[in-house]
Amino acid sequence: MEYYITQENETTKLKTYVDLDYIDFEEKEMNRTLAWAFIKMHQSDENGWCHEDECLELYSVSDTLIEKVQETCHGHAVGIKIHDGWFEVYFYMDSAKGFENSVKEVLREANYISFEAAFTRDAKWDNYFHELLPDARASIQMQNREIVEALLCEDDDLSIARQVEHYCFFQTASQEARCTERMLDAGFVYKDKVEDKTSEYPYGVALTQKHDVLLETAESMSDTILDLIKPDHGVYTGWSTTLAVDIVEEA
Repeated sequence: MEYYITQENETTKLKTYVDLDYIDFEEKEMNRTLAWAFIKMHQSDENGWCHEDECLELYSVSDTLIEKVQETCHGHAVGIKIHDGWFEVYFYMDSAKGFENSVKEVLREANYISFEAAFTRDAKWDNYFHELLPDARASIQMQNREIVEALLCEDDDLSIARQVEHYCFFQTASQEARCTERMLDAGFVYKDKVEDKTSEYPYGVALTQKHDVLLETAESMSDTILDLIKPDHGVYTGWSTTLAVDIVEEA
């Protein structure tokens, strides 16, 4: 599962893990029952999350629970939410027979006595699509982290500024033109048009800006771009760049 983080309220954050591949899982057609196990943390931090040691314990407990539910109910774990002092695990399955007993068995053995286990019909997988899957901003957050981690694997110095290409797509050419003008005014530099005739958003543009690629910078830049493309209903698909060592060698 991959994760993203959102601000739940002024004081707490929500960390959501989601199985992004479940959307293409063929057997999901049979799994129209949503089941969940909410585990009360022993202690939570200022974000409403578990402390590191307990998080490791809860990840291990959830692994055991997922195996047990898969064995007992043929349940498929689709997500985990960590917030407000709770560690929540979500499943889809054909029948929830035996689910609550499985949860009780695993959690009591792990010395978690405060928990909730329940299930309901969710024939259209609304919880998965609307509560677990990331929105545009969260999707880019996940992509930012993936790119930064890939750069770190190459021992890249993220603090070195370099030209970064950003890609935005639109449904019409006029939307692309208006937004490009807006982004140029915001300090971006036009590089090239990008077409994807098979997409609902075929009119694209590549723009560059020089900045470092620290995760916090990538997050801030993504927020700026998402706000700039919003008036023209654009889609931001991410960014690419070169390694800092390549810039030094070229110089």
